[in-house]
Amino acid sequence: FYFSAEDEMIQCKNELIKAKFNVEHTNINKESSLPFELIVWRVDHVDIDTIYPITSNLRILAAKFGGEYDGWETMVVTE
Repeated sequence: FYFSAEDEMIQCKNELIKAKFNVEHTNINKESSLPFELIVWRVDHVDIDTIYPITSNLRILAAKFGGEYDGWETMVVTE
């Protein structure tokens, strides 16, 4: 997630924690127009029926706090 103001990032971070996301880190990139970076993670299934509602809600949440959600990454876990 990227935000123009730190307080917006913090508010979004608090909502994400309530949604059981873990905060990986926060960062400030003064070279960007959205300098406040928030990286979160959570273990979920990545099938389309599971991940689409999650990513849609993340975009909505970012917009609620004036930020942007730039997508997700995954890794394959085998049993």
